[in-house]
Amino acid sequence: MIASLQALIAREQEQDGRERTAWERALELERQATGLAQREMALERERAEFYESAYKLLMKKKPGVGCWLKRIFTLGIARCGG
Repeated sequence: MIASLQALIAREQEQDGRERTAWERALELERQATGLAQREMALERERAEFYESAYKLLMKKKPGVGCWLKRIFTLGIARCGG
């Protein structure tokens, strides 16, 4: 009886060890996934800031001489964006 209980305890300890190892691995994978998501979010933020600054830079640009000539020759119908 005592030997069977000791064998049962040993099997339970082995199973607990395997479960703990699997849990630790799953936790590490979740940490890595979180880190990747944070890096991706930072890259997307940088990308959005770049496009926003490029858009603002282009919108600040005044129409050139070609645009004014185009508007004159088309009697104001043509638009150049600025």
